[in-house]
Amino acid sequence: MKHAMGLYEEPFESIKTGKKVYEVRLYDEKRRKINVGDVIEFTRIPENGETLEVEVLELCQYNTFREMYEAIPFSLFDCEGWMMEEMLDGTYEVYTKEQEKQWGTLAIKVKQRTIEDIASNWRMYCIDRNFIGIGSTRKVYRVGKYVVKIHKHPIGYKQSLNELEIYTWMVEAGLSELFAKTYYVDENITIQQYVEQLELRNNQCFEIDIENDQALLPPHYEEVYRILDEKFDSFDLKDSSNYGLDIHNKLVFIDYGMTKKLYEDEWVPLAESGVLPQMELTTCSECGLEKEIRVYGENDTDKRCYACGKE
Repeated sequence: MKHAMGLYEEPFESIKTGKKVYEVRLYDEKRRKINVGDVIEFTRIPENGETLEVEVLELCQYNTFREMYEAIPFSLFDCEGWMMEEMLDGTYEVYTKEQEKQWGTLAIKVKQRTIEDIASNWRMYCIDRNFIGIGSTRKVYRVGKYVVKIHKHPIGYKQSLNELEIYTWMVEAGLSELFAKTYYVDENITIQQYVEQLELRNNQCFEIDIENDQALLPPHYEEVYRILDEKFDSFDLKDSSNYGLDIHNKLVFIDYGMTKKLYEDEWVPLAESGVLPQMELTTCSECGLEKEIRVYGENDTDKRCYACGKE
């Protein structure tokens, strides 16, 4: 679960730099909804609006702030060298003693998610509640402002390597804003920037139309399209499943690693033999909804959708 909280500049910077390990709050109704493993998005206030996502590692509840400060070293609040009265005076500038008595207090142990942390512990993050999508070769989970794509097949790994190469080239060319940033790739996973996926139309993917979808096209789109086609041999560039939307509702490439050669030489033979799934718009035999169903070869009679258990 994700929670939103405001944070003044000094504590915001302390958490951002890793100096502050515990955030201090009342144990009020809002904070009682927090669980270990949840995500908190802090927004810098009153100005700037910068955000910072952290993971909740521990929740420590105390009757009073004094009890809290007696139990947890001041250094973990980024208050090394402070006296107890300084800690309490500073806290009572934010919360009243009446509020403290009414609700009790909460120390929230947090850790900022880093690329290194996600790469080392990706199995911990790639759980059902974080699942957001699946293709024929990669399965996708959202981890805060990132996505983790698990390579279900070696072709998926090749796609991810291609995405890293393309993104790196586009940075040098000044065109990277049209792409979800690729941060990390290894044989198991790739980590990319999270971008909200373009919605389906009538429960299925569709082809981007340069003329009719002009409102979605960002600056330099046609230039980037040409580069992907001619320089990187990119495949299926008009398929809507390869796109997300940025904050301006303009297209962003989020799945851009398949090449024509990789598709024709490796993907097609495996799909035709039933090793990799193809998508077919049909009625799910279990939920009864018309959806894109994953079909493994022409003899596959299982017409359930992913939501009904077919992966």
